Amino acid sequence: RKYRIEILTFIVATPMFLTLCLLFSIGFFTEKIPLSKRVVNITSIHIPLEKSPRGLAWSGDVLWISYPQDRLIIAYNPESMEIVGKIELQNILPLELAWSGEELLVADAISGRIFFLDVEKNEIIGEVENDWSYPTGLAFYNDIIYLYDVASSKLYAIDMKKGIVKSRLFPSVLGLAAGERGLWAVITGNLTISLLNYENLETLEVYYCPTPAPSGLAWDGEYLWLGNFNSGKIYQLKPGKQLWKIRGRRAPSWLVLAYVLVLLPIVFSFLRKSSFYAI
Repeated sequence: RKYRIEILTFIVATPMFLTLCLLFSIGFFTEKIPLSKRVVNITSIHIPLEKSPRGLAWSGDVLWISYPQDRLIIAYNPESMEIVGKIELQNILPLELAWSGEELLVADAISGRIFFLDVEKNEIIGEVENDWSYPTGLAFYNDIIYLYDVASSKLYAIDMKKGIVKSRLFPSVLGLAAGERGLWAVITGNLTISLLNYENLETLEVYYCPTPAPSGLAWDGEYLWLGNFNSGKIYQLKPGKQLWKIRGRRAPSWLVLAYVLVLLPIVFSFLRKSSFYAI
């Protein structure tokens, strides 16, 4: 009975200490700290031509690539690594490309207009005109054209029947690609590739860009395709996960110290009472 308080304190403090240690060990107090933005892995590199690529578009099994300095668009098969088609344009500088499902959309660097190109007949069968002047990003998804105009610094969503349905100011873009999860955009200001939602064109994910000279972007359903304007390379990219650091998985050193500080008064009280009753 004379050591009742000390024993009760020990019985209460020890299970609490062990419980806290257990909670730390199972990750109850862990904290995820981002170490980087999301990364993309380069899965293959292609050089169809020893020239500077500009616009990219994926049409199922063929990657369309524009070379405006030569007024040229090529169809490239990444699997066979062969050029399977060429389209030479007379009055158009093909800056950006997008695939509508049937035709190739071509942004003209001279007029800023968007042309619909029948790739089988090599004929212009339609066009889209508006107030933009220099499109540096072009994509097509669910009958909506997504276009970035560097002159106005705006990203547009254009319905083929209604006209412009969305627009917002956006950092400099040098390539757009449409996919099921959202709209991909190459942001040149900070050299990143962003995934945007279709609802309000807000950023969902951000990835590091693997080249300092990006040009053009395409999405094939699994991989991104990105051009390098300086080297002429075309990168096949696999979007990866964000890197995190886990903090707080182990019990902190101060927890043991706190337990010792709780036990010290108990030990001193026990020793003092032992000396007192020994007399």
